[in-house]
Amino acid sequence: MSKLFTSTALALAVLGTGCVTTKGKKIETDQYSRFEEGKTTRAEIVAALGEPETTNFSGSDEVLTYQFQHTDNKAMIPIVGAYMGVKVDFQLCTFTVGGKNAVLKAKACN
Repeated sequence: MSKLFTSTALALAVLGTGCVTTKGKKIETDQYSRFEEGKTTRAEIVAALGEPETTNFSGSDEVLTYQFQHTDNKAMIPIVGAYMGVKVDFQLCTFTVGGKNAVLKAKACN
């Protein structure tokens, strides 16, 4: 009897987990606000956030892009999942740096 109970509990635990994925690191509002245009350097941004996911150039300026995505797919849970759907938290932040000291010129974050 206990073997059946253990097997059933394990099966329910596996089926009830859904699918959760996280990519990147979310930039919190207070951290983002510390980056000041005309003052903060590229080195300070990278020291605080790590290497950007992508780096592109716009003329002589460098654009650092950081992306965060967290997906919680409760739709994978049998029976009740159809009513729970998918929750996605997405953030895209860019920092444009340039000039002699690679100083922050512009920033944007959703």
